Amino acid sequence: MSEKRNFLEGFKKADIKKSAEMDIKPRLIIETIGVENGVNVEVLSVPYLVKIPEAKSMSKDNEIWMIDLLHENIEHQFIAQAGSFRYQLGVLIEKHLGGDPKNIINRSVKIWKEMGKINTVQFKGNAEMYKIELLE
Repeated sequence: MSEKRNFLEGFKKADIKKSAEMDIKPRLIIETIGVENGVNVEVLSVPYLVKIPEAKSMSKDNEIWMIDLLHENIEHQFIAQAGSFRYQLGVLIEKHLGGDPKNIINRSVKIWKEMGKINTVQFKGNAEMYKIELLE
């Protein structure tokens, strides 16, 4: 018979309690190109800035844009750092929801990636771009 061991052996109870108190959600990742590979989600927040450790940051201010989404009845965080995502979200809000970002909350959208040509000051060339469609 094997020895009984606690699966939490080696972890500090205080660290577990601290993590349990945090509102950590799994990340939603869209990897494949094409509208047929998009995901239907409900928007739970407007994009917001999150402070991240300097070692993981690609920006000088150590912040990243995130948005909370509901996908298949599970709350997720989605990294909304891509300019194409935030721009498309802004266009959708302006065109269909009166320009108020709060109007996107509790709306269903489809998010997908496509290859496209980008011609901005920061980047010129072909790259993956996010597309967003209002489903309601």
